[in-house]
Amino acid sequence: MKPVQRMGSPANGRTSNRVESIQQRVAQVPQQMTECVEERPLASVCAAFGVGLIAGVGLVALYCQTQHQPTTYESLTQRIADAIRNSLPQQLSSFRS
Repeated sequence: MKPVQRMGSPANGRTSNRVESIQQRVAQVPQQMTECVEERPLASVCAAFGVGLIAGVGLVALYCQTQHQPTTYESLTQRIADAIRNSLPQQLSSFRS
């Protein structure tokens, strides 16, 4: 069988259709994300904050491992709580204690 004939087989046609379909879906992702953010701005901000918080905790844990410092759940949660407490404005000072 010639290579040209194998390229035109039905299986390759289905594969190229699937690839095109995937490319079209991937091309639509930015538009869909924009629509989702426009429809639900508060939920989008909360989701982005949560993802950022999780990524930050992960980076802190990795940093502590590279510094050979003990990383325990309690010390990490205490550090996070202290950072959040110290970032609160003076009007919310009752929460800082």
